[in-house]
Amino acid sequence: MEAGTLNSDRKIKGETGMLENGGWIWAEDPAETDSYAEFYDTFFYERGTAELEISCDSNYAVYLNGKLAAFGQYADFEHYKVADRINLAPDCQKGENHFAVVVWYFGAESSTYCIGKAGVIFLINGENTVP
Repeated sequence: MEAGTLNSDRKIKGETGMLENGGWIWAEDPAETDSYAEFYDTFFYERGTAELEISCDSNYAVYLNGKLAAFGQYADFEHYKVADRINLAPDCQKGENHFAVVVWYFGAESSTYCIGKAGVIFLINGENTVP
């Protein structure tokens, strides 16, 4: 599945580090109402921290090594995005870890949702600790 870069003029609330400089991705452009996209990656973990920073338009579910690790997205606005920070370390295994995120784009105006552009941005940060 190919992913395209989205507009980079979205603002992200808080100290989100590299998220502010990253690129939003989505599977198709334009996205259809009520559509889903899946994104996969792998990373290596020995010990220490493993923190996920993630933001999307509308909702997400994160899987680590086939197990549901986190889900949700705080309601926000297209012009003022928020990012969730999730500690992945308890679910990491030593060595290669398989990361997947499924994103749902609502895409229809409602009393609890303002239409935005479909997309997701995420970063996994880690720091190994040496005894």
